[in-house]
Amino acid sequence: MEIGHQIKKIHKFDLGSAQPPILVECKSYTWTETGGSPSAKIRGINEAMFLFSVAPANYKKILFLLKHSHSRQKLTLASHYLSTQEHLIPPGVEVWEMDVAAGTAEKLR
Repeated sequence: MEIGHQIKKIHKFDLGSAQPPILVECKSYTWTETGGSPSAKIRGINEAMFLFSVAPANYKKILFLLKHSHSRQKLTLASHYLSTQEHLIPPGVEVWEMDVAAGTAEKLR
């Protein structure tokens, strides 16, 4: 997919289609071993949000995250991301969480 403001470059999203127009980024991130906020992983998700923001506006955009809880945290990593970084999510971007153990996915935003 060509993305960018005035100058365009090719970026390969994890999944995508021209018909229907959809772009998906998938992240299999987990909490740190101690349950601390994984700042480098949060930056990786923020980068995905930036890529969505410079992708064609007519495409549906979905961030798909692994559902991961830690015994020291009350939130899943996806819920933590939304509570701390939602201001960086472009309009129209959906955030989904995949529960591998249950074989389900849930739209969080």
